[in-house]
Amino acid sequence: MLRSFALLAVAALAAAGCQKSETQPAAQAAAPQAAPASDTAKAAAAPTPADAPAAEVNFEMRVIPGEATAGQPGESVIEITPKAGYKMNLDFPSRLKLTEHAGLTPAKDTLAKDDAEVTEKAIKFKVSHTCDKAGDYSISGLTDFSVCNEKSCKLIRGEKVAWTVNVK
Repeated sequence: MLRSFALLAVAALAAAGCQKSETQPAAQAAAPQAAPASDTAKAAAAPTPADAPAAEVNFEMRVIPGEATAGQPGESVIEITPKAGYKMNLDFPSRLKLTEHAGLTPAKDTLAKDDAEVTEKAIKFKVSHTCDKAGDYSISGLTDFSVCNEKSCKLIRGEKVAWTVNVK
């Protein structure tokens, strides 16, 4: 009888052990599911490299293509304004370098800070151009400028800008 009792105890312990080991993987399975949820929360809180520039954007760029007539000078304006808490860095050598303008002849391919209206509130590049005939003309370029706040200055180099000029 003692031997039967011992076998029964071993069987009970084995069954209890199996139940724990079956329960434990389920608990472990739940733990990895909880971990990705916290990883997801961390990922949402911390910007990815692709999101980082958007999270750090501290300026707005606006293009005013202007009106143009074939054979006559036209003008487009690229206006960059710092967001709240920032101002334009008046000491930075801002510029706009045109990279594409097939069929359209700009007065200058590169506009420097001296070619722009620069204040702490904005920088405006006026791009003078002429086209020989009517149509839509694509212009693109890269801008370099800087915005600052009380703590730091952000250097923006190679910011892309593109627009279309409709020539009548």
